Order: sequence, then C-alpha cells, then structure tokens
Amino acid sequence: MKKSRTKIIIILSFLLSFITIVHAEKLSLDWPKMIDSSLGKITAYQPQALSFENGILRLNMAIALKPTGKTVDTFGSIKAQCQFTIDPQTKEGQCKDFTISSIDVPSMVIMTNQLQNAMLKYMHKNPLRLSQEMLDINLEITSIQQSKSTSSFNVKPPKIYYSDVPTILVSIDGQPQLRKVKDSDLMRVINTAFIILNDPQTGQYYLRAGNRWMMASGIFADWFVVTDVPNKIKKIQTSVTSKPKSDSDFIEKAILTTEPAALLQSDGKPEFTPIKGTDLLYVENTDDNIFMHIKTQQYYALLSGRWYRSNNLNKKSIWTSVEPHALPKTFANIPDDSAKANVLASVVNSKKAKEAVIQNSVPTTAIVDRKKATLKVDYDGEPQFKPIKGTKIKYAANTKKAVLRVGNRYYANTNAVWFVAGNPIGPWTVAVSVPRLIYTIPVASPYYYLTFNYIYGYDPFSVYSAYFPGYFGSYIYNGALIYGTGFYNRGWIGNAYYGYPFTYGLGFNYNPYLGWYPASYYLNPFWFGAGLSLGLPPNFFWYNSWLGPLGYPLFAGFPFAYLNFYNSWGWNVIQGRTFFYLPNLLARSNLFRNQLQQQVLKSDQRRQKRAEIKSAKNKARVDKRKKARAERDRKRRVEKDRKRKAERDRKRKVARDRKRKKPQRVQRRKKPRTVHRKPPRRVHRRPPVVVLPPRRVHPPRRVYPPRHRHPEPGYHGPRVVIPRRRIYTPRRRIYTPRRRAPVYRGHHQEGNRGTVITPKRRVIIRQKGGHHRSIRRGRHR
Repeated sequence: MKKSRTKIIIILSFLLSFITIVHAEKLSLDWPKMIDSSLGKITAYQPQALSFENGILRLNMAIALKPTGKTVDTFGSIKAQCQFTIDPQTKEGQCKDFTISSIDVPSMVIMTNQLQNAMLKYMHKNPLRLSQEMLDINLEITSIQQSKSTSSFNVKPPKIYYSDVPTILVSIDGQPQLRKVKDSDLMRVINTAFIILNDPQTGQYYLRAGNRWMMASGIFADWFVVTDVPNKIKKIQTSVTSKPKSDSDFIEKAILTTEPAALLQSDGKPEFTPIKGTDLLYVENTDDNIFMHIKTQQYYALLSGRWYRSNNLNKKSIWTSVEPHALPKTFANIPDDSAKANVLASVVNSKKAKEAVIQNSVPTTAIVDRKKATLKVDYDGEPQFKPIKGTKIKYAANTKKAVLRVGNRYYANTNAVWFVAGNPIGPWTVAVSVPRLIYTIPVASPYYYLTFNYIYGYDPFSVYSAYFPGYFGSYIYNGALIYGTGFYNRGWIGNAYYGYPFTYGLGFNYNPYLGWYPASYYLNPFWFGAGLSLGLPPNFFWYNSWLGPLGYPLFAGFPFAYLNFYNSWGWNVIQGRTFFYLPNLLARSNLFRNQLQQQVLKSDQRRQKRAEIKSAKNKARVDKRKKARAERDRKRRVEKDRKRKAERDRKRKVARDRKRKKPQRVQRRKKPRTVHRKPPRRVHRRPPVVVLPPRRVHPPRRVYPPRHRHPEPGYHGPRVVIPRRRIYTPRRRIYTPRRRAPVYRGHHQEGNRGTVITPKRRVIIRQKGGHHRSIRRGRHR
C-alpha cells in the first residue's frame, strides 16, 4: 500500500512539474515568435503592457524584419490594443479584436501597410495570452521604466588626449597600488586592467602594451619601448600573449591617467575625407569618430555615444559637450553606406537612431532552474556594506559580486539572475521577487544597471526572468543611444581589487549589427592572456568587473553588448531564447567580422604606408649623415695635407740654409735702455720759526670723591679739591625742537607753569617768579 502511495505521489509530482513547465513555456518560451510572410521573416518579441483600463489593453511590441534576399534585419515597433478578458478561475486572459494603432519601421516606410496586414493576420490566428500575475508585473515594469529620467546621465567631457602616433591609454583606478606577484619578487599594480610590473631591485616599471613591453623609471615618467627585458619578465611574458594579430606592434607611446579620460589618435597627421551630401569631413586614418564641420571649422568627436566639440585638434585642445539636439543637422544626412554610418545611432531623429532606440527596448528572457542555479560570494575580509546615496539600500564594497542589503534581507545578482539570503555569506537561493526599492537606485550609483533586470513570475521549480540592454550599459539619452552612465566610482582596493565599469578609456563605439564594442580593440587590455597569479583570493580575476556584469568579456571575439548573459549558466540551468535566433546571429556576426577585417586591412595599409614613409625618412637621414661625415673627412684630409706640406717646406728651408752656411738669426731679448740723470740740487733752508702763545697756568681741578662706595665702610678716599678748568670759547646757541614730556606728578611744586625737555634730557620745571629747577628723568634724589 505504501509503495503504491509513493508511486502515485511521484507520478503526481512529475505531472505537476510537467504542467508548470508547459505553463511557463506558454507564457515565456513562445517569445520571440517567427512569422513567415511575403515580405520575408518577421521576428515579434514579447509585448510590453503600457496600460490596462476598462478592459482595453494597450501594448508596445518590438519587431525585426528581414526582407527576402537580405541577411540583416531592420527593427521597428508596433503600438496595438485589444479587448482583454481574464478568466476568474484560471486567472488567465486572452486578447480579442487585436488592432494596430501605429507601426514604425524607420528604414522601410514603404512596406508599412504590408507589414501591418501580415501582423494582424498572424495575431488573429494566434491570440495573445497572459496571466493576470504576468500582466500586473508587466505593468509595474512599464511604470518603473517610464519613471526613469533619460536626461540624468553625465555627459561632461572627460580629460581628452590626442596623439598622432600609436598610443595606448592606461587608466588606473586611483593612485597605483602594488601587490606582490606569486612565486616572484616582482610587484604589480592591481587597480588597473593593464599589466604593470615593478622590479624592486632596479626600481624600473614594465608595461605590457599589445605585443610589446615598455619601460619607465617611474610609473608616471616617460615610457619607451624595450626589446630586451629581464629573464623574470620573460617568464611572465609566456602567459601574457596577445590573442589576435593586430597593430599593437606599432605602439610608441603610453599615457597613464588616474581620472576619467579618453584618447583620440590618428595614424600620423589627420587625413580628411568628405562625406557625400553633407558639409562634413572625417578623419580617415583613425578608428575613432572624428569629424570637421566645414562651415564652422569646428571638430566633433563621438566618445561612448556622447558628442564633444573643439576649435582645434592637438594635444592642448579644449573640448565641450554637445547635446544631441544641438548637433548640426548635416550629421543626419550621412548616407547609410558611408564609412561613418555607425554614428547615426547617436544622431537624434535619424533612422538608425530610431532603430537603436527600438532595439534597446527588447528584453532577453529565460527560465531559471531554482535548484540548479547556485551562488557563492567571496569577500576580501569581513563583509563591509556602504550606503547608496538617496536610498535606504546598502551594497557590499569588498566583493566583485553585486550584493545589496534591503532591510534584513540580502540580494545578490550575477549574470542577470537574482538571489536572496538571510545573511551576506549565504546560503543563496534563487529569488522569486525583489523589492521595488531596488529599482530606485540612482544613475550615479555603480549598481544602476541592476534596475534593468526583472522577475516576471515563478513556479515551484523555476523563475521567469528577463533583462534589458540597460543591464550591460546601453542607455537612451534624449533620443540617442549612449554607453555608460558617465559617472566615476572608485573601486575597492585591499588584498584584492574590485573595480566598477568605466564609461571612457576603452573607446566603445556602437555598431548596429552587434552593439557596443571597443574601437581600438587591438589595444584593449582584455585581449591579453589570463593574467597573473598574484597570490590573492581565488575569486580574484585581473579583469574583474570592469565591463559590468559580464565577467569574461571579448574572449570569443564578439562584443559583449549583445551576448546573452544567460548562456553562461548552461542549458541545464537556464532555458530560454536570446532575442537573436541563431541564423540571424551568425549573419550579423559574419557581417561584423567582415567589417572588422576591412578595418584591419585598412589599418594594415596605413601602417605599411607609414612604415614606408618612415623608412624613406630614415634613409634620407642616413644619407645626410653619410654626406656630412664624408665632407668632414674631406676637410680633415685637406687640413692634414696642408700641415704636412708646411712642415715639409720648413724642413727643406732649414736644410737649404745649412747648406749655404748662413747663420740663423737668433732673436735676442732687448735690454731696457738706462737713462743717467743728475741728482737734484739740494737747497738748505732754515726751518720756520713757530711762535707759540704763552701757556696759561690754571689752578688744579677739584676732584670729588667717586659716587660709588668704597669696599671699606666709612672710607671715601682722600678728598682732593682741584679747581675747575675754565676754557674760554665762543658761545653757540643750539636750537633743538621742543618736545612735550609727560607731566610727572609729585615732582614739582604747586603752581608750576609747565615742563620743558632740554637736550641733556633734563626736565625744567618753571615756577612763578622766574625761578626754576631741573630734574633728571628717571633719577630723582
């Protein structure tokens, strides 16, 4: 009996799981839908509910049309409405009377009516079904997205460098922090995505720049390329190899910065090429987007989807930001087949910009297995939480995972899957819902991208999850597409380093086929090998989270923007579809790869041309040196021959003179001529008689005893009286300015007229009747 019960329970549980999976597939895995029509293949993505009032459901649906005979599809959007009724028992609803209010396909306006008829025909045969729970969550997500401001991103210009030689920009997150490399005496700067090593014995720094090593005496000193490095550096060089064949062998200069910065560079002096139908010139010999407006003679540059303007193009250029609507209208006239058509995604009101905005609203959905999806979070020490400004949420600073604390619960996110736990260590389980407070994280926070990951529903075995392109840093700013928030956040530096995504410094450009990718991909640090083992915690990767939630960027040769994060879990954990089905993805990747090959080919041609010019210059320089050396040797030979000939003539003359027996004249020193003079005649004269006046005899001077006392008491010495000597000299009056002295009270009698200071520093007190007495200042007896 017990065995039969257990069998029944197992069968029922299996049927329940099958029913839940089928139910989830009906609600999620049937999107996107592939529709065959006379126009071609139409891909309809999961609709988003805009509003539900009085039984009328308004929807917004993204579509992709690939016309027959073409390999790349174009994006559009459909706004529709239907009569939506919900069954009170099953809590599921179905759309009836599906009508399309507007359809927008920017690149194919002519085919709008045919596309509308094809979509109506399909939707009438396959009516839209949604559960009430799914509808409520969809409406809540729509309200969250509409509440987000599209003008709160930071567009202030970073520090922009310009170079006309192959240069690499090395961004360091704050001041350089050195940590010891495992099994070596070398030190490495950990708070950067580049490999910078320090040799403590010599004090030299080594930078891995592409396929080259560069060296400097200080980390902010001048870097120069070295061909021979120490053996301990060569041992590390085997694990730090560049993957693709690139132009990184031509790097000549390195710029290190500790603040947000961007690099614009050209292969030599800028070579301008006109764009048909516009008043623009673009710099051809560069991978960056640099333009010149002919009318205003101003330069425009596109960095991470943001436009900047300058009056000149040199090392001291001052760049200012340009709003998308303030851009000259001639940018919208760039042809679709132009070499710079990729910038149209950042030009407002252009067809490519509208398609990019539609494409940026398409979610990626998946079903997550609640039992198989696991998470382990490692911290650099004890967990340390810091508050997010403007919210009541705290985030863990000393881990590379996104861990948030909301109240007494902890929520973690990795590869677009939410987890929840009661403490920061775990155990972690797949979350079935997240607080709405998480979706209020401001733009300035490094965890703003988490507000684009949603949970649509769940059952006992799985969770229905989805994320939008904003999860990997693709945002809409005033009608144009940009990359990154533009805000700089300092990472965690301890025994390990955990950084946050950078908006600038990696040269991200948008491609309509596969999304955001680094422009100078061959100078990207993530092309280097697996990095160095630093003796740090096992969860530390040298690239860590610089590019956001994706932990392993660019290893497959694809840009990270439109890769499916759910693929990293494996098909046994995640069930779902990326919004690009496989044939379309391969077609786009092949097209993008062809474009990259063309870029590399052009770059190789430019490098080869530059190398030829450089070799010609070197040859001319060598020829000039040889010519100068030959001229210098000729002059030396002429001077040497002249001296030899002069010495030979002198010797011949000496021999000829000896033969003729002519004495050689010897120049003697002339003696000074002596002049004899008679001595002067002496005249004897009598000395003059000096009559002195008679000497006057004066009486002896009276000598008074000294004022000081004698050591012996009562003895004052002999009293000698010497008469005063009188000298008769004419009297002279000395007029000195009178100075009023302070009145010393008590030193004069009552009725005194006043005081006068004399040159002898005496105070004369004038009294009535003309009598007066003098008092020496400071001493009164």
